[in-house]
Amino acid sequence: MLRVGSGFPSMARNCIISDRRAWPRNLEILKLPLAQDQALGFENNAHRRSLCSRGAAMKHQSPVITVRPMRSDEGHTFFDIHTKAIHGLAAKHYPLDVIQAWAGTATDERVRHFMKNADGEIRLIADLDGEPVGLGVLVVEHSELRACYVVPEAARKGVGSAIVREIERLAKQEGLNRLELRASINAEGFYHSLGYESLGDTEHTLRSGVRMKAVKMVKALR
Repeated sequence: MLRVGSGFPSMARNCIISDRRAWPRNLEILKLPLAQDQALGFENNAHRRSLCSRGAAMKHQSPVITVRPMRSDEGHTFFDIHTKAIHGLAAKHYPLDVIQAWAGTATDERVRHFMKNADGEIRLIADLDGEPVGLGVLVVEHSELRACYVVPEAARKGVGSAIVREIERLAKQEGLNRLELRASINAEGFYHSLGYESLGDTEHTLRSGVRMKAVKMVKALR
């Protein structure tokens, strides 16, 4: 993970819900000749099979992931994602004091300072089916993938990969030929899977002065 703005390292890791229509319970029983009754039963069974097939197809549709620029009113949303990701996905890999310092507290003052964006960060928000669940940060001046965080409930659904792909696209658009990052120890495998190479263990110093273990990584952009 890489630091975000004031010192955070980065971490990563079309569901269409249809309304179910209950069949009426109090259907009027029609007394029909046997042949007509059988025909009606066949048609109803075919209709039920058709509805079930369509419902199953809808359930297997992929989630809709959208990666977009962060809006000016999403400072608290950014920190909310950041905090949930750290507590939910990294807590087993770092001591409690590191987790608390890393997550921090999103006070109004901290958010206002963050929104000044002194480093010229390109900040992204990832939506899963319209809900903000991830974030990404690129610093062009340093060829740095500074952050990639996803909330636990959206982990392993392709959100983190989508964020990194968009960061790489923007980096190439800005003329960069490589990206560097410092990954949290739990995210090293994730970045490896996306083509990043480990350059060795390192440390990251959080804004509070607390040090945390990290892995320096790099990827050539083609």
